[in-house]
Amino acid sequence: MAQQAASTYGFEVNPKFDKIFNEYHKTHNQAVFDAYTDEMKVARHTHIVTGLPDTYGRGRIVGDYRRVALYGIDFLIQKKTEDKKNCGNGTMTEDIIRLREEIAEQIKALKGMKEMAKIYGYDISGPATNAKEAVQWLYFGYLAAIKTQNGAAKTEQ
Repeated sequence: MAQQAASTYGFEVNPKFDKIFNEYHKTHNQAVFDAYTDEMKVARHTHIVTGLPDTYGRGRIVGDYRRVALYGIDFLIQKKTEDKKNCGNGTMTEDIIRLREEIAEQIKALKGMKEMAKIYGYDISGPATNAKEAVQWLYFGYLAAIKTQNGAAKTEQ
């Protein structure tokens, strides 16, 4: 990415830069692809899933607001509640505690999004039933994310 930016502006990157950052240091994309399973790579290649971390740099928030329109908030809250219930094997390790806290915050945020939509006169508890609702539900997802994004770069899906 840095090399491409440099060449766009007529600069040539020192070959040592390439060697240091590609031979001696793992790039973000290399780390992400090392973590992907074979199934994830196939799903990415066939465009079944999009917005994966290899497309974006560290610290970027990738918003996928389609779920609000496709499933409705109540379904998403139900699934997150199940995730929290099934989180861990009964042993409360530091990682499990942190994950349970994060899931609880996600549930709280989904409930907050539902309340925000009510303020505007919309009930997003169920899936969108037409194109107009789908766009509106997507917008509420985007609006909720923007309200809490705290300065991170945004990419919409």
